[in-house]
Amino acid sequence: MSPAFRAMDVEPRAKGVLLEPFVHQVGGHSCVLRFNETTLCKPLVPREHQFYETLPAEMRKFTPQYKGVVSVRFEEDEDRNLCLIAYPLKGDHGIVDIVD
Repeated sequence: MSPAFRAMDVEPRAKGVLLEPFVHQVGGHSCVLRFNETTLCKPLVPREHQFYETLPAEMRKFTPQYKGVVSVRFEEDEDRNLCLIAYPLKGDHGIVDIVD
């Protein structure tokens, strides 16, 4: 199943992570967000996703660490501001580290 379709199938009652702007971006994707201290989120590009999923183990030490796919939703905070919240996908066995 494509990641785009899986994005509609999030884990029930999963804890979401507030995404924040990544201010150190210099080029490339137009919208890079900070997931936590060691992880960035960027828009899913199917060819890039396939590349990381099929990358030979010998090449992984030369590329950014791929941690999987999350579903991102708009939600209101207590002040009614719109926020971007990331949720793990159901059945995704990536290593996205959701920390309290």
